[in-house]
Amino acid sequence: MDKQKMRLGLYRKIEIARKQLPQMDEEAFRALLRGEFGVESRKDMNINQLSRLVQWLIPRPPKAATAG
Repeated sequence: MDKQKMRLGLYRKIEIARKQLPQMDEEAFRALLRGEFGVESRKDMNINQLSRLVQWLIPRPPKAATAG
């Protein structure tokens, strides 16, 4: 898969994830990019950073409490 197709696929995943996070408005998204990745726009990110952003945006299930 070429890099352009990878970027577009990651952009789509990012947009889907953002829509599922009601608190992630444009201002919060830009703050996340600046704080975590040191960029102003996802266009300034490389493939690795975009992949990390997707992982950051994906909600994680709560950890189950262990009996003990």
